Amino acid sequence: MYCVAYLFSVKTDIPDFENRFKECWTAISKYFQDEAGCGATHLTRTHEEGVFCAYAQWPSMELYTASRENPPRQDFMAYQMEWAELIEHTELVFEGETIVEI
Repeated sequence: MYCVAYLFSVKTDIPDFENRFKECWTAISKYFQDEAGCGATHLTRTHEEGVFCAYAQWPSMELYTASRENPPRQDFMAYQMEWAELIEHTELVFEGETIVEI
């Protein structure tokens, strides 16, 4: 299992920013599950307003890497545009192989 975690800062001056971000994140995550083989994904709200942590599990690093090469569907591109409007900063927190799962 290959795991990836990101930290996202969302623009809080946008009306209904949290709901719009959750909808967009869900649609993009679902796309990667349906089209690229991503496993479970998780979105967590931090204690800081507008800051979220996302965690995704992939069957392998190779599948995760190959996912970036899939040609996007039209609906995915619309969510990418929405994403660009909402996100202030993205940080890759970590990525790596699972060594123990309980």
